[in-house]
Amino acid sequence: AQWRRTGVAPDRALGSFRADPLGTLAREGGLPVAPEQALAEAAGMALEAARAMPGVRALGVGTGIYVEAGASTAWELAIAIATGVEHLRAALAAGLEPAAAAAQIEFTLAAGTDQFLEMAKFRAVRRLWARVLEQCGVEPEARHSATYAETTERMISAIDPWVNMLRVTTAAFAAGTGGADGISVTPFDRALGRPSDLGRRIARNTQIVLQDEASLGRIADPAAGSWYAEALTDEVARAAWARFTRIEKEGGALAALRSGLIADVVAESAGERREELIHRTRVMTGVNEFPLLGDDGTSPPEPVDREALARIDRARLAERPETPGLSAIAEAGPGGQLEQAIELAAAGARIDEMMSALAEGAPGRAGSIRPLQPRPDAAPFQHLRDTVAAREASGGERPQIYLACMGTIAEHVNLANWAKSFFEVAGIETVPSGALGGAAEQAEVFRAGGFSLAAVCAGRGETPEAVGELVESLRAAGADYVYMVNSTPELNRAAGADEVVKNGVDMVEVLTAALGRLGVEVQPEAAGVAGGDSTATRAGDR
Repeated sequence: AQWRRTGVAPDRALGSFRADPLGTLAREGGLPVAPEQALAEAAGMALEAARAMPGVRALGVGTGIYVEAGASTAWELAIAIATGVEHLRAALAAGLEPAAAAAQIEFTLAAGTDQFLEMAKFRAVRRLWARVLEQCGVEPEARHSATYAETTERMISAIDPWVNMLRVTTAAFAAGTGGADGISVTPFDRALGRPSDLGRRIARNTQIVLQDEASLGRIADPAAGSWYAEALTDEVARAAWARFTRIEKEGGALAALRSGLIADVVAESAGERREELIHRTRVMTGVNEFPLLGDDGTSPPEPVDREALARIDRARLAERPETPGLSAIAEAGPGGQLEQAIELAAAGARIDEMMSALAEGAPGRAGSIRPLQPRPDAAPFQHLRDTVAAREASGGERPQIYLACMGTIAEHVNLANWAKSFFEVAGIETVPSGALGGAAEQAEVFRAGGFSLAAVCAGRGETPEAVGELVESLRAAGADYVYMVNSTPELNRAAGADEVVKNGVDMVEVLTAALGRLGVEVQPEAAGVAGGDSTATRAGDR
């Protein structure tokens, strides 16, 4: 309707409608009409677009919800290809030839921070889709896949949100070098609420810098010829194809959504990713490693005045001319609905009104499924930080732990820094002793500070007897619980500490217990945050 209003001829229009019924079904759990009808209507729209607007793509395949819910790279690609095949089948049934049907489909993949894996993913999707089109009899020159990228919100954190700028830049760079035709960058403060003007500006400029200053848009497949990139692309493509055939054996993407196969494998992937994060085998800077305590310099987003928006909408509806019968769009049927929708929109009809008209008499959500739940990477750590922040907001003091450092600064600094990074993930402030004297002096400082928890940072040069003496002195000074930090097995056994914290422990479990000992009760995470899947290799279940 806007094209017509501004005088753009149909054969000169460029754009994409990205009709993705299965993506909406996965996100919302239901559609206004039966999924089969929605696919048929989308295919009819593609038929109309192919005839009247050759520069417009009607069909979309978006993987954002699957990745946000935890899908691994291999499953993301498998679901994308399976969804594309569903669109192909519907478009062929609507009367399009295979090449014309393929030209109507646009892929939008989620871009993450694993630079080489993401690069391989965008290269692999072209190979996978070309294989599908080859099986459909499409000529080689017509096997192109229009592929776009959106930086995934799974990696966006409200904790130390400035780091998100680095994440989205890495993701956008990886997508660009992988061959994405276009990239949309998420504002760094999106996790805080409505993005700020600064967040939007930085996101736009990130795209422009990568395109014009880094010249990513001027190089065709920069990774071509690199043994590592080619091998990784091949590995990802083969793993994705195996999972795609599993979906096809289930009956296709729609059947796999209905049966719960996709929900199950995505939840499995999410669980493994969560395990990697809470055991710190997957690092998220500022979240589970090198956290920032105190003010991060961001401002709360301005609240949205929804009542004001509603008033504006009501005023607009009152002023618009009377729209023709909305039932006309349903009566048009697949193959005529796009033209009817354009006419209704030009007359002032809203999309939700047209969707309601299409749903008249339809079975609605009779075939509803369990919607996929987004699982942000930072969720378990955000839960701990929110709990501590709520305590401070209610007048409580910030929880603290005393770091009892033994030996010179050079001997204990690495352990002290490790302990600081570990405990402050949960918002527990660490107070290092520095290079103090013996156990008696440490105990006096501990008692004077009013601490109840201590973590001993003893270098390899310390004797078991000296460490044991320090632990006993801390207990005598009022320590309810004493941790040993990343120490040797011999020192751990001799020290008699309550618990050893080291690389590979379950951070959330240890830190939740530590907060409890400090009087901060942590409630269980909300349903849907945790999940369960496994990625045996670095590529993450490629």
